[in-house]
Amino acid sequence: MKLETLKEVSPFTMLQLETCARCAHCAEYCPVYDVLKKPQVMPGGRVSVMLKIIKSGVNPWFALYRSKTNKLNEIENYVENVYNCALCGRCMAVCPFGIQTDILWELFRKIVYRFNKHPPVLKEVDKFILSTYNAYGVGNDARSMWVDYLGLDNAKINERSDVVYFVGCTSSFKAVAQDIAYATSLILNHARLSWTLLGEDEWCCGAPLLMIGDEDGARKMAEHNVKAIENLDAKLVVSACPGCARTIKQKYPSLIGRALRFNVMHVMELLDLYIRKERMPLKGIEKESALVTYHDPCELARLSGVIDEPRHVIHAVTFSFREMPEGKKDVRCCGGGGILQAVNDELRLSIAEKRVRQAQALEAEILTSACPACKITLMDGLKKIGVKMQVLDVTELFARKLGLM
Repeated sequence: MKLETLKEVSPFTMLQLETCARCAHCAEYCPVYDVLKKPQVMPGGRVSVMLKIIKSGVNPWFALYRSKTNKLNEIENYVENVYNCALCGRCMAVCPFGIQTDILWELFRKIVYRFNKHPPVLKEVDKFILSTYNAYGVGNDARSMWVDYLGLDNAKINERSDVVYFVGCTSSFKAVAQDIAYATSLILNHARLSWTLLGEDEWCCGAPLLMIGDEDGARKMAEHNVKAIENLDAKLVVSACPGCARTIKQKYPSLIGRALRFNVMHVMELLDLYIRKERMPLKGIEKESALVTYHDPCELARLSGVIDEPRHVIHAVTFSFREMPEGKKDVRCCGGGGILQAVNDELRLSIAEKRVRQAQALEAEILTSACPACKITLMDGLKKIGVKMQVLDVTELFARKLGLM
């Protein structure tokens, strides 16, 4: 049976693959290769294997099995390497040929998924996202329970408003990230915006499904969320999750086959805009005196181009800020992306350890980021090496210094 996905591989894509397979320039920048030091996990190594699969065309898994070592576990190892990737995009940023490797990795995972060769753990994740509409497999009616837990007063849920705050699964369901949702809500109130939550009508943005390779499942999420948002006549969707914001803004139009009828911003973009236009009251605040540093989320900085905005927000409420090495578009990934935690958590933690040691070397007292997954991963990395350092999302830092929480 010929796989329809293989027809999506254009001659230009094949040229990119052939070029990538013969180059190792990005290997030293890859956080996975930096930890594992195995040729097959560097970008060019993964591409080499996928070329075999794509070129075989018909029954490629059998072709790979026959052409290599005749050991089934070897094939499984090849598949595993497709998912041993944080999808951070750093290989794309340093590629001397300008190859958009993020698109290639998405294509690879789609091919593997359609052959039903993705790891068993991801089959389970895929199944419960499609059935519960969130990335944690619990009843979606619990999506807004954090509102009551944290005492958020007068929060509107599913009401017509100018702005929809798209919370995301992690900030909705993970206790360690719920303060991000609370801080963002308080900031939106402080800015006197007319905003609402979607409540249980908010479904997973679909990013984890795309990371698994389930494009049809992601389309289902996109169609539902767009309908829910547009039914409220919202002009703007704001999220504190870079993955949600990027997926809605960049992926939804192609998934649903039309342009969105609303704008999409990460909360750092909105905050920066309101500060610059003096629409965010900042009078009388006591700035943070502790040394603060900032880790750029890959999805926000490298893949969405939001770099200066979070720094402007941090400078508005701090006295002492020091840049991390390997930041901005060249940011070293913390390991929190690409659904890596489900596939290889030990690898995620090893990548995180390298990143938090850089913050430790700066003698930073507060390590900030602007992503729920980054916050959790950086905290886990610090715990792994036994170092105490405060980890805050920028929204939390900002809300605290304004006396909102």
